[in-house]
Amino acid sequence: NILLGGRDREIEYLLSQTEMPSISIIQSMSQDESLAFIVACIINESNPYNLSRSIIVDKEETLIQIIEAYSNLIIIAVVENKNHTYAVNNGHTIFYVSDVSESNYSENAIMLTQLDREKFIESLLESGLDREYSNQISRETARNITILRRRLELDFTCPEWTKPKNIRDLVPAILVGQWNESFNADQ
Repeated sequence: NILLGGRDREIEYLLSQTEMPSISIIQSMSQDESLAFIVACIINESNPYNLSRSIIVDKEETLIQIIEAYSNLIIIAVVENKNHTYAVNNGHTIFYVSDVSESNYSENAIMLTQLDREKFIESLLESGLDREYSNQISRETARNITILRRRLELDFTCPEWTKPKNIRDLVPAILVGQWNESFNADQ
């Protein structure tokens, strides 16, 4: 997996934290990379039980409700407040998603190392890219996952219909929903 290459120490740490109630902060260049790393570790782990008890939460209120209502979950939290120490009392393991703009919070924070060059290229080869292009991508992106997503045009965060070039197609649909025959200005 492209997110795991050369991060054996971080993988071992993360998986060891799933064996007991704990709180950890996983920090990288971006929150997306931290989140993807945590998910990749859990998916690639040989213990399917951890996958079945894992949940991603991105709202503070939802996180609090889950901590209080359930027990023994692996909670991957994408929230600003990283102080839910009482969660361990319900048997939870919490992985907070963080990026480099946030300061280290405790000794339970781990900064992801840069991806290993050879393993990064190997992952690109396995995905179907040729060696020359994989080497080029490795150099151009500096093995940064956010840059890689943009470079390979894998950034699906913005649907095509929301792009400015498509605004003319949206206007009629918006207006149809606002049309009211009984309103004088619409007649």
